[in-house]
Amino acid sequence: KSILCTVENITTQTKLEKKLKNTISASREKNDQLLNFAHMVSHNLKTHATNFSLLLNFLNDEKGLTQRNKYMTMLFNASDNLSETIKGLREIVAVKSNVNNEKKSLNLNESVFVVEQNVAGLLKQTNGKIINEISDNTTIKALPAYLNSILTNCITNSIKYRCEEKKPIIILSAQEDKNYTTLSVEDNGLGIDLEKYGDQLFGLYKTFHRNKESRGIGLYITKNQMEAMNGKITVESTPGQGSIFRFHFNKK
Repeated sequence: KSILCTVENITTQTKLEKKLKNTISASREKNDQLLNFAHMVSHNLKTHATNFSLLLNFLNDEKGLTQRNKYMTMLFNASDNLSETIKGLREIVAVKSNVNNEKKSLNLNESVFVVEQNVAGLLKQTNGKIINEISDNTTIKALPAYLNSILTNCITNSIKYRCEEKKPIIILSAQEDKNYTTLSVEDNGLGIDLEKYGDQLFGLYKTFHRNKESRGIGLYITKNQMEAMNGKITVESTPGQGSIFRFHFNKK
């Protein structure tokens, strides 16, 4: 008997199929991000537009000077809130458009010092304290604007989501391994229920505490900034005891 065998090299086909799957997956992720972004723009700007319309109508119908002044004050506040919303949207767009900027070797403590100055008033107001355990010679590779934003977001969140019965304490430390320099930011605040909210933690427009200042943008921006620099974030948190955010900066 003779047996006829056909041997076909499918390596190229397999590679193409894998590349196609990766492309589809990346496109799906980009599409989800665009949908989330569109949802936030639509929701926020519609809310602001409705508010302006109502206040202007109330102002137009009101004849009393005292009440008209109150409506004017409310309009000025609404304008400030709209500016803050637009600023947040611009920050998100900036994260997406600056991914190709060159990272620089930065002294971490120098960056921390700048942010400490920027939050000095907030620390004084809340009797908060930053304990810096980072070595003076610790450097990381990052975009300066992103590093400043990441530090500011994380430290202000630690203060914003503090326990009312405790003075906020924020501990900064850094560790290194072969691939990453890791910045740890530990606080004694409200903490986050990761079993309940873990999969939503870095989602756009997601908030986990009843705080009137919460916008649900900060962690989303921070995650995108880290990923744009080929880094990552990990979190440990216990409700009522605090959180540890670890920012893993890629050395490459």
